[in-house]
Amino acid sequence: WGSGRNPLAGAVNVDIRALKEVDVVGDASQLPFKNAVFDCIIVQNPYDWEPLRSNAARILKPEGTLTVVGQSRNPFIRGMMNKTPSELRALGWELIEQASASETLKFGIPRASTGQILDSSVFIQLTYRRLQ
Repeated sequence: WGSGRNPLAGAVNVDIRALKEVDVVGDASQLPFKNAVFDCIIVQNPYDWEPLRSNAARILKPEGTLTVVGQSRNPFIRGMMNKTPSELRALGWELIEQASASETLKFGIPRASTGQILDSSVFIQLTYRRLQ
């Protein structure tokens, strides 16, 4: 979601804006999908919402993964990084990986909400599993 003009090839690209690169127009708080339909969700550089508290858990299959990629200085990513295992469990998640972002997830031209191009060489990757 929030793919804007930076879609991921082979994915269902969602954004709140109706752009030609977007497959589905929707808001992260009310995604227009049935429950438990996706095996994985990839979020690049979230802004103004926290993926762990969004509709992601609802649309992911049990044991599905949520991968969030971006700079650690992003306040929403930083907030996710600071959650304890018990806080994550209370939200229905388990952290399974925190690492430098894989090259396949450094796609397109990532931009800040201001339009500034982001340096993807410093991106981190947080991968969570949805708990049943």
